[in-house]
Amino acid sequence: MHQKILGDLLCRLTKEEVFGIFNRTIKSLSRKGYIKEHIFILDTSPLKTTKRYENCGMKTVTEKKWDRVKRQVVEITKQVYGFKIGMIQGASSQIPASCTFAQIQVNDSNFTQALVEEAEANMGRRIKLLLIDCGFLDGETLWWLHKRGIHFITRARTNMAVTIQMRSFRDDSPGDGLYQEKRGDLEIVAVEGLTTYDQYGEAEHTRRRNRKDFEANPINGVMVLKFGNRAYPPGKEPVFITDLPVDKPLAVMDSYDLRSLIENKGFRELKQGWHLEKFPVKKEAAVRAHVILTLLMYGLNAAYQTERGQKEVARGIRRLRREDYQSIHKIVVYSGPYFGIFDIEEYSIITRAPPKEFARTNIATTRRRLGLGD
Repeated sequence: MHQKILGDLLCRLTKEEVFGIFNRTIKSLSRKGYIKEHIFILDTSPLKTTKRYENCGMKTVTEKKWDRVKRQVVEITKQVYGFKIGMIQGASSQIPASCTFAQIQVNDSNFTQALVEEAEANMGRRIKLLLIDCGFLDGETLWWLHKRGIHFITRARTNMAVTIQMRSFRDDSPGDGLYQEKRGDLEIVAVEGLTTYDQYGEAEHTRRRNRKDFEANPINGVMVLKFGNRAYPPGKEPVFITDLPVDKPLAVMDSYDLRSLIENKGFRELKQGWHLEKFPVKKEAAVRAHVILTLLMYGLNAAYQTERGQKEVARGIRRLRREDYQSIHKIVVYSGPYFGIFDIEEYSIITRAPPKEFARTNIATTRRRLGLGD
């Protein structure tokens, strides 16, 4: 099939059709037991294009580059065009449970609730723990997850009041809601009940934050003091916020470490191995269909890489090759949306045109097996 023909076909798929294909397939995989985990990862990734792409978005970014003439690092501002893909992915199966497609400049926090609701609808059950990049950081959304019964872990931005509050506990001794754990070259401090994240709550709660009787909803913090050969100086420590218990902070960080899977084995694999950014044509519908269907094929491949998937493969095409395709006497018969694989002698019985002699087939046994009577 020529690339232009494929592009024309993809242009005909509407948004409802392509997302319908994706969601129905994920629901089927979930019903068959391919998505069993309860820890999921939420992230987005840009899909860069040129400004000639139909309905592409645009955002201004600042990059740091080394200037050979000035012999120093300089900041360069430029415009980037394109779209972005967002998804919730199973931490162990790597199967996407839900996805979205938007212009590149749309803020990540706009996707969280819709992606969570779609993922839970596709799986028929609740997410227990969601690992979130700081781009999705939004107090109302985190509170919505908490009230929904979904635990979360996300990294706090360095200029947030809750980050500053968490860093103030750096030199305190463990006790009274403060915990400290070490393992090898990893050193972590955790604190319960931080009260400086004013945005953590419903919209009405946030609007009251300047009143004297305002009481913030408590949230827990985890801070990394040392990792590997790097000891973080005061004011530079990575801080994470969560509604999980933090009396064992190492367990919290072990869970959050899984978030990197969506970058390394998710989007990077999709772009480098599955050619996610090689669009057939410049039409928005074609780009969207290409991206979502590629993500779906990636998910199906991930499903068949699981232990259950390998068993299905063994019962599927490998068994057909072993049991049915070793004979040259087989034919494939199509009837509307159905097909069957028959020995040519069996097919002659079905069509009521049997030969005078059979080399491999017992007529009576075959007729009973095929429900043809005597």
